[in-house]
Amino acid sequence: MLKHVSLFFFIFCSFAKLSAQTDSLVFDKKVIDCENKWVAYPLKKAEKYAFGFIYLDTQAGLTINMEGFFSIVNGVFTPEKLTKTVSHKIRLKPRSRPVMIIPEPRFKELDIPEKPEWLKFYETKSDSLKHWLAWGTYLNANNESKRALNYLEKIYAVNSSYKGLPFELSYSYNALGNFEKAIPILEKVLQSEPEDCSLYKELSFAKMHLNMLEEAENVYKKMLESCHDNKQKGEVSFNLATIYHNKHDFDKTKIWLEESKQWINKDNKLYFSLLQLENLINTQTK
Repeated sequence: MLKHVSLFFFIFCSFAKLSAQTDSLVFDKKVIDCENKWVAYPLKKAEKYAFGFIYLDTQAGLTINMEGFFSIVNGVFTPEKLTKTVSHKIRLKPRSRPVMIIPEPRFKELDIPEKPEWLKFYETKSDSLKHWLAWGTYLNANNESKRALNYLEKIYAVNSSYKGLPFELSYSYNALGNFEKAIPILEKVLQSEPEDCSLYKELSFAKMHLNMLEEAENVYKKMLESCHDNKQKGEVSFNLATIYHNKHDFDKTKIWLEESKQWINKDNKLYFSLLQLENLINTQTK
């Protein structure tokens, strides 16, 4: 399936600053509440609307497949369809501007089915573990961890070892400050997945924030035995340097800064933060 993100991204992100109601059409639905729905939103040009179908891509997250535009002529939705040779998709954020769910009586006017034929390539049962995990992953990635727990904890109740769940669930708990809940989940899964670097990162993060610094260091040392991702090793070691600095333990800060330098190069997003911390600690310890 084509996954081309067209210039419609710019249309979607530049909604006109219209009122919530335009010609009696009400745009008040959050996109995260519109899975498997035909929706519309207003364009800058008055009395013209874009419309498409929102679905959950288990790999890419919540997506709208644009179908075309319509205007209202004598009370009838009159469509202008897009070419079918290109897939016009937009990856949605949970806080994208609100939309209107198109009422079923309007489907005939727009010449659209209840569900598009292509949906079968993406559709999973809404109560399946795979579907719930896709939602949890999407929401975590978009800073909606509290909402992600609604899906992830349901999976945990059915199958606590479901592939991909331990990371997402522990990520949610860490993001919400529930570090005590994250730790046992991560320690258990690392017994069977010792090469998953992201699990070490989340475990060290939880222990650091519970002031279990020696244990956090041990997580890092264990990580070195199995993890081959230098970027994540850099993140964990730099996090330790940062937390020791926050506690004014400058000797430990220097030790972990030196450790970080093994993994953080100029192409790493942490490189300039490392230099700043190094300059600061050198000034503080003169």
